[in-house]
Amino acid sequence: MNIVLFSDTHLTRGNKDRKGYVRRFIHDVCETTDNIVILGDLFEFYHGYNGYIFPWFEDIINDMRMLTHKGKSVYFLEGNHEYHLGEFFESYTGVKTGRNLTIDIDGKRAFLSHGDEIFRNYLVRWLRSSFMNKLMDYCNPKLLWNLAMFGSIFLSDKKKHYNERVKNKFREFALKKFSEGYD
Repeated sequence: MNIVLFSDTHLTRGNKDRKGYVRRFIHDVCETTDNIVILGDLFEFYHGYNGYIFPWFEDIINDMRMLTHKGKSVYFLEGNHEYHLGEFFESYTGVKTGRNLTIDIDGKRAFLSHGDEIFRNYLVRWLRSSFMNKLMDYCNPKLLWNLAMFGSIFLSDKKKHYNERVKNKFREFALKKFSEGYD
């Protein structure tokens, strides 16, 4: 099986250069394989509205749609910056969405995810709650985008330092997955 995995591009409304790099990657690399897995945080923020696509991401979303129309299997595993991509996103693009994925890669059972569920803090739990999902559904998309960008000023840690405690959490998670039969 050939597979391409990528994550954490954190596309924003105004970052045209980065979006251009991602689009070229999709056209130059992803088109050459049968399976593509986006491991979260493709966008700096995305809430899956029913019937709505953020206009500044239409070209990227249409690129994903093009891949599925060419017979590629595309999976989008939500990261901590995507919220409830939902049925409309799946039906429009043909992309399968979720929080994690178990996949067989050449006889090896693999667990794939963004990884943020290892550190599920209270804020993330609250943001992923059904209450917040409904609240986001009722918010104007552009207003919600602006609120998310404002919040990211205070919540994003662009210079994460992985100390031993964090590394141990990842090791424990990996060992747990091995004990569950993952390779």
